[in-house]
Amino acid sequence: MNFKKHDSSKQTSQKPISESLMVSTTLAGVRVSTEWLKENRSVMEDQIKYQLYPRSSFSARTFPDIHDTVYKSLVDRLKRGVSTEIWQKCDGRPDVLAQYLTALPYLLQHEPHIVVLIYYHRIERYIGYRQQDHHWRQELTQEIVQRLLSQKMKYIQRNYRQGDFQLSQFNMYFMVVVRNTLGEIMRQPQFQIWPEVGVPEGKAANTEERTLLYYHIDLDRRHLRRILKKLRGDRHRVELMLRLKYRFQVTPKLVLQVCPNCPKEVLTLLTGDLSDTVDQVIFQALSQLQAHIDQVNCRPDSMRRFVQRKLQTIIRDLNAVYGRTVYDSSTFRLLAEHYFSCAEA
Repeated sequence: MNFKKHDSSKQTSQKPISESLMVSTTLAGVRVSTEWLKENRSVMEDQIKYQLYPRSSFSARTFPDIHDTVYKSLVDRLKRGVSTEIWQKCDGRPDVLAQYLTALPYLLQHEPHIVVLIYYHRIERYIGYRQQDHHWRQELTQEIVQRLLSQKMKYIQRNYRQGDFQLSQFNMYFMVVVRNTLGEIMRQPQFQIWPEVGVPEGKAANTEERTLLYYHIDLDRRHLRRILKKLRGDRHRVELMLRLKYRFQVTPKLVLQVCPNCPKEVLTLLTGDLSDTVDQVIFQALSQLQAHIDQVNCRPDSMRRFVQRKLQTIIRDLNAVYGRTVYDSSTFRLLAEHYFSCAEA
């Protein structure tokens, strides 16, 4: 692993292990004292905040507690002890130890539970975007975390053993795993809360109607597929717009099916992590995409109205199957997520 030299003026030189009363060697490895941690806290915190996890890459809105989480994990690791090999490789320097022991690729392989803690708030926000009930939001978040720790993190570790670790790709990949895990949970009978998401009072008159979406969701997925097939040549474009509206993952293949000569910057934006991207940016990118398809200028507001009209038409056709209102824009999101997750399975 290559280390960046930390330029902090607070850097402190370390004595050899045998000469320092604040550092001891045990069977568990090299351990540091509370005094050592206090003396070097600012150096290690600066390394975490400004080198490894800067706000430019980990926004306060999405990762509000990241620095405390990472620092606490570092303190715990140093108290438990690190191998003599690691200590000597880092020359006992607190900034290099912080960089070595808290880098995301290292945590992924050696402390995967810390990676889950780092992304916990982001997972919670992702669930909250789809489930408005506070109780079920907590239940689903805990269920996803449990599955990540017991199963999914091992899978992620196998896929990210390579040395070329790209943060943007990992962020995207991690949230795809979260989304797919949510899809698995969604299909289990004990989670029959999905139909109630965003259903205004009076839209569903009784319990049967309120649970109708869950019990018929797979049937309705087939209804949705038939409705989209009727769009023929426009199907891929509408599917792309639905994915973008609801912030589902978009593949380069889908974008290039819609627009083979899509500008590189638009392709990069649309296939990236859109969880914190505002509608205006997405519709601006869609208007550029449409301009390349039709060779005419298209305003973002026109694209917004176009997507809204298509969505209303699809929801109307779905409700026509039942002869009453079963879907609105909120509950349709759940069906769309089920539809796209099945298409990718």
